[in-house]
Amino acid sequence: MVKGRRQLLTGALIILAGAVMPWAKLTSILGTQEVNGLDGDGKLTLAVSIVLLLTVGAHTGQPGKVYSVLGLVLSLAVLLVAATGVLRLWSAAGEVSVGIRVHLRIGLYATLVGSVIAAVGSSRRMSNAVSSQPDTVQPSPGSDGDEPMMPATGKR
Repeated sequence: MVKGRRQLLTGALIILAGAVMPWAKLTSILGTQEVNGLDGDGKLTLAVSIVLLLTVGAHTGQPGKVYSVLGLVLSLAVLLVAATGVLRLWSAAGEVSVGIRVHLRIGLYATLVGSVIAAVGSSRRMSNAVSSQPDTVQPSPGSDGDEPMMPATGKR
């Protein structure tokens, strides 16, 4: 398995796990509230992780740009969702009262880390797809193509 593909698979699995784990714990004088991923944006990250897993499974041959671009876009979308989740939790605690404390939990951290790993894997697959393209030099017009070509310049 290509290393970029393995990273995309690992990132997608981490996102999947993070989506169902606790994302935050809010504590106030009234009590404690646990916020799980599936209570909010975790539903979206769960769906995207499943699409990422299908993307990994759909392309088993040479690295392809279509699958790699899709993986990168989806990974960055999950990163954006998780980062805005962190910001919303922090800002909500600051707006309500001084007596509320927000503790970020493992699910949100896993989603952030998984999305970065998946994005790196997708970008590596894209670079592998670009580097695996053969360099072809077309013969010049009027040439029969039998003359040896200089590799750096393409001149005969």
